[in-house]
Amino acid sequence: MVLTQIHDYDLAWWLFGPPRRVTATGGHLSNLEIEVDDTVDARLEGGAAPVRIRQTFAERPPRRTIRVTGDGGCVTVDLLTGRVEATAPRIASALTFADYQRNHMFMDEARNFLACMAGEEPPMTPLEDGIEVLKLALAVKEAIRTGRVVETT
Repeated sequence: MVLTQIHDYDLAWWLFGPPRRVTATGGHLSNLEIEVDDTVDARLEGGAAPVRIRQTFAERPPRRTIRVTGDGGCVTVDLLTGRVEATAPRIASALTFADYQRNHMFMDEARNFLACMAGEEPPMTPLEDGIEVLKLALAVKEAIRTGRVVETT
C-alpha cells in the first residue's frame, strides 16, 4: 500500500519537509484479495510538524482526505469530492470544485513528462524530490516490518 499510494508521502514531504524519524504499523489486515498491505498507520516526525498518515484499502465507502490542524483552525481537503473546508474558532467556510476532473492532474503529469523527454520543459517535480520520497516510503515499510523507529537522515 505504501508504494501504491506514495503520493500521500509526497504531499507530507512537500507540505512539512523531510521527517527525521518514522514509526509505522500495518499489514494485510483485511479479507481483500490483494498482494500488498491494505492498512498503514505511519507517523513522520522531525519535519516542520508531526504528520500522521493513515491509509487503508478496506474502508467502505472509500475516502481520501488531508487534514491539517493547528491552534488557528483546521483545513480538510477531500481528494475524491474536490471539497475544501476551513474552520477556525467561530468561523467555517467551504469550497467545492465539483467541475474539476481528477484525471486532469494525471494528464498534466503525462504531458509534462513528454515535454521533458522532448527537452521542451523542466520537470514539475525534480528527480531528487522523488528519490527522497521513495526513501521515506521505504522507511515506512521498514518501520512496519521491524516495529522499530526508522531514522531517515
